[in-house]
Amino acid sequence: MKKILITIYLVLLSLSLLSLMILSLLGSKSRLGYLEISSFNEDASYSNNYVYSFKVRYYDKVFRNSDIYGVYLNTNSFPKFIKEIKMNDEFGSPFGFLVSDEIIEGEKLEGIEYILKIKSKIINCFIIFFIFTAILLVSNIEKLYLKYFTGINKRYIYIISIFLCFLILPRIIYICFYKYFDNENYENRVFAEYPNINSNFFNYPKEYEAYFNDYLPFKNEFSKLKNYTDIIIFKNILSKGRLLGKDNWLFFSRKTYTNFIISDEDMINAKDILLKFNDELKKINIEFVFLICPKKEDIYPEYYIRYDNTKVDDDFYALKLLEFIKNNTDINIIYLKEELLKYKNKYQLYYKYDFHWNNLGGYLGFSSLMDILSFEYKNIDDLDILKFYIPDNKQYYGRFNDVAKGLGLSKFRIFNEDYFFAISNYADKKYEVIDINNWATFTSISSNYSYDKKLFIVRDSYAIAMTDYIASEFQKSEFCHSEDFNIKMLKNNMPDIFVIEKLGLDSIFEYITNNIASWNIEYIN
Repeated sequence: MKKILITIYLVLLSLSLLSLMILSLLGSKSRLGYLEISSFNEDASYSNNYVYSFKVRYYDKVFRNSDIYGVYLNTNSFPKFIKEIKMNDEFGSPFGFLVSDEIIEGEKLEGIEYILKIKSKIINCFIIFFIFTAILLVSNIEKLYLKYFTGINKRYIYIISIFLCFLILPRIIYICFYKYFDNENYENRVFAEYPNINSNFFNYPKEYEAYFNDYLPFKNEFSKLKNYTDIIIFKNILSKGRLLGKDNWLFFSRKTYTNFIISDEDMINAKDILLKFNDELKKINIEFVFLICPKKEDIYPEYYIRYDNTKVDDDFYALKLLEFIKNNTDINIIYLKEELLKYKNKYQLYYKYDFHWNNLGGYLGFSSLMDILSFEYKNIDDLDILKFYIPDNKQYYGRFNDVAKGLGLSKFRIFNEDYFFAISNYADKKYEVIDINNWATFTSISSNYSYDKKLFIVRDSYAIAMTDYIASEFQKSEFCHSEDFNIKMLKNNMPDIFVIEKLGLDSIFEYITNNIASWNIEYIN
């Protein structure tokens, strides 16, 4: 018995040492990555020494900082303007800061070389395990076995062994063949970073669990299998707030707001906030427009299946508030539902597998904006509309199946079978982007504008489908995501027209009383 155990021990020891050697050799190869500049440390910067925080990013999908490897940079590969670089720790952390003698333009530094080293905790675990096992072997292990294990049914040992294999092997297979599996992030959020036990010891278990869940082996494969099975076999899905409608249309499911009552006093308060905002803009000759876009289920309720008591109808009190503001102020406020309903049977206005409207829905939003501003525009019926079947065209159309993507199903043909629409009048861009802070906030100028006006729009993702039209027709356009906006931006730009674009009527009261009220409009005057 003891000889068999010693033989097994020596075989495992040899395999483990061989694995460590192979992993070490593979990691020691120099590879290219880049530094993602995360922030500029103004307080630490002085003279021509500019301090930036960064994180190491990788082109290789397998050999990167992980549970096994720590990353170490080759300082000879840095650009000459980098004077100093320091990592957050000496154990292969991907985080650090650098000192540059010039301002770094852009968000990344390309062409940075790195190598990987096996983390010391991995080596320590191997050493402790084999030392402990060796101690057991040199002790009188046969007596221990006879005393404690002879009564155990061998079937239980087999079951435990199989369970451990299912627990450990998937992780090993996933790491070795990482690039062959689906590793895309479908959840529209940033995954958890690997936690640093030295910096936050007490929160480490919770942070590690979040990290482990985000990078769970075969997570996407199991999620897709489950969601696809629900759709094909059970003909329904309620996952991550997504909902399967008729003819495979996908929606975000939403709860009813009918229990939320807006009192008469609340309506007066919301009206006064918006009226004050409008009046302050008038003082400096800025025209204000509040543009509210309808949700997909408001325009296509016939495809929306009512699971778990969800409702499609607009909230009664929100509609009442909208009418109250229209009847008691001169504010330019537009709710686009009726305009889109007029055309829904003639044109497809929303994507089937995305919650956004398409370029035609966006044009109707744009034309309503132009109408309330008393500017000329072409009716959608007078435009040359181009129609493309997405699966048969290899061009990149941007966002058209985000709801399917959130379910991990965007690569299935069934959830690509939709149409992309373009308006030929805007096929050739009449504008250029001259200043971009991120994908959501940017400035454009038009070379062939119709109106010598500056427009500033605080927006959400629905304004993307209006960008070509607005940016082409106005001399200068500022597109600012609502999360980036502050009132100083409005004062610095001093536009002729200020537009707030918002999705959905159901939270209009909260948006006015929380967001708009907090902007302190008095600042601009």
